Amino acid sequence: MIVMLNKLKKIAVLLFILSLGFSVKAQPFNIKKIDFIFREEYAKLKEQHIDTFITYHRYCEGIMAFSKDVPSRCYGFRDAFILWKSKGGYYIKRVVCYGEPSEKVVKISSNPFDAYFNYLPISRRCEKYKDNAVDILPRGEDGCSEELTLISPKINYQINIAELQKTSKEWQRYSWIRANLEIIRITRAEIDKAIAEGLSPTTP
Repeated sequence: MIVMLNKLKKIAVLLFILSLGFSVKAQPFNIKKIDFIFREEYAKLKEQHIDTFITYHRYCEGIMAFSKDVPSRCYGFRDAFILWKSKGGYYIKRVVCYGEPSEKVVKISSNPFDAYFNYLPISRRCEKYKDNAVDILPRGEDGCSEELTLISPKINYQINIAELQKTSKEWQRYSWIRANLEIIRITRAEIDKAIAEGLSPTTP
C-alpha cells in the first residue's frame, strides 16, 4: 500500500511539472507584431539560424522629438537593444530608430535570458487580471515605458512596464509586477555593463 502511494505521489508531481511546462509554452505574443525598429536586425540574425532573442525598448508616450530631422514614427523613442544567444554565447547590439546603425556587438552573460525564463511562470499570472487586453489599473497616458520581448523556439512573450507601475503601491501588490521588474532590472544591468564596455548608449 505504501509503495503504491509513493508511486501515485511521483506520478502526481510529474504531471504537475508537465502542466507547468505546457502553460509556459503559451504564445500570447504574436511574433508578426514585433516592433518595426527590431525587424531588420531580427531578420539578419534569423538568416544566421539564430532563434533565441530578447528585445529591449524604452520609449516615452506624449513626448515629441526635438529635432525636425527625426521621422514621426520615432517620436518618443529613447533606446533599444537586441540580445541573442548563439552557439552557447550571448551577445547584445544597439538598435536605432533613425541615423546611422551601430555594428558594434558586445558579448554578455546569460543573466537576462535566465531571468526571463525563471520568472516567466510568475509573470504570466497577469493574464488572469486582464479583460479584453486592458489592465485593471490605470497606467497613465504620458511617461516612459520599458518593453521586453522574448522570442525563442518554444516561447514568445512580451512584458511592458510603465513608470507608474514601478512606483505605485497599488501595482506593487501583484507578484507578476515584481517578477517583471526583476526581469527588467537584470536585463538593464547587463545593458549598462555592455555600455560601460564600449557599446553606444544612444541613437545618433
